[in-house]
Amino acid sequence: MNNKIKINMEFNFPRNEKKSSNKIDSEDASDMMIFQLFHCHKCGFHPNVIKEIWVNGDEENIVVQLLSIKPGEVKIIHVDGQIKLNDNQYNEILICGNCGALGRRLVVPEDLLKINNIIIHDNKQNIIDSREIDDNETASLIDEI
Repeated sequence: MNNKIKINMEFNFPRNEKKSSNKIDSEDASDMMIFQLFHCHKCGFHPNVIKEIWVNGDEENIVVQLLSIKPGEVKIIHVDGQIKLNDNQYNEILICGNCGALGRRLVVPEDLLKINNIIIHDNKQNIIDSREIDDNETASLIDEI
């Protein structure tokens, strides 16, 4: 019996109507954008996120944000609560807005989104520099796929 947990790695974002060629131009590799997207192990990648933030030592005061995180676009839909972050360390958890399970941010290269015909917004809000990515983080994503 296989006890390995199944992880959903589907992209549940709006897709382009026109199919892509599924070819990646090697000349564009140096310009490739990398996005931080929300991932739920049950629902896969999707934009519906609940984010809870609190300051260390003051766990009773929590800010809850409803977010929409899409490739190139992050929108705050609603905020409930208020805290002062100042120089204090704070914690945050990301919760799936569909099923309520804990989720996390994962890095996703632009080419993977293009191959799957995912719409990439021009706002460029959740793009990260590929030089900032930890190789262990990338390896763990590849292991999950």
